[in-house]
Amino acid sequence: MLILKNYLLRAYRDKTTIIMMLIFPCVLIAIMTFVANSNAEGTYHIIEGYNRFATSNLLMNVLLFQFLSGLYLTDFMYADFRSDMRWRLLAAPASLGKYVFNACIANVIIALVNSAVILVFGYFVLDAHLSNFIMVAAPLFTFALFLTLLGMLLFMLIPKKSTTTALFFALAFGQILPFQFGLLTITGGTLGFGNFLPIVAALNAIEYASNIRFGFADGSFYTASADMRGALIHLGILAGYTLIAALAVIIVGRKKPI
Repeated sequence: MLILKNYLLRAYRDKTTIIMMLIFPCVLIAIMTFVANSNAEGTYHIIEGYNRFATSNLLMNVLLFQFLSGLYLTDFMYADFRSDMRWRLLAAPASLGKYVFNACIANVIIALVNSAVILVFGYFVLDAHLSNFIMVAAPLFTFALFLTLLGMLLFMLIPKKSTTTALFFALAFGQILPFQFGLLTITGGTLGFGNFLPIVAALNAIEYASNIRFGFADGSFYTASADMRGALIHLGILAGYTLIAALAVIIVGRKKPI
């Protein structure tokens, strides 16, 4: 528990965490929603008291910033195992495996806590719609596991932290920006090509379980019965990515031990 506490304190004592991963996403979502509301005609973007723009902006950005939360693990690993700190850890009573395990658990907790703060802000302040809290929590937890495993995999494969950081940003914005600006649309129903991107799979797992949906393909906002089959399919896609990442970490870890 002391090792886990140490990693958590390292993250939240850093002003960057508070400013860039908590305050900035909330401010960004609020500004995007305010601008969209100002340009909207009438109240078509409001259904049952929930705001269409707040909902779409919230879900997209919470997943984007959760993806970037995977960088916490790489920060921990490069600082502790690619520097002189490694020799101090070797002399510590705890094994290196315990440090790695607790760093991974800390990364999952940080990703979930950051996401929860942003979701609470969007739900209570901006009137975003989140109807099925279980199906919000399940994709976010699975996504956090996937990002942690991805961070570990990149750490084991790439010697330089700067390269790993750049790759993380490229993977995050490479999924969000084409989708956000209409260069990639979700077509073909539940199994359309775009749905197989990890961020989109997480997004759709949340979206399909809701009774008020934002139609990302055509910009609609409508009520519908929750499609739990569709939600579970997308959650399964995300779980598949997580399983593949776990197997990759095991295989690479055996060949390139930390």
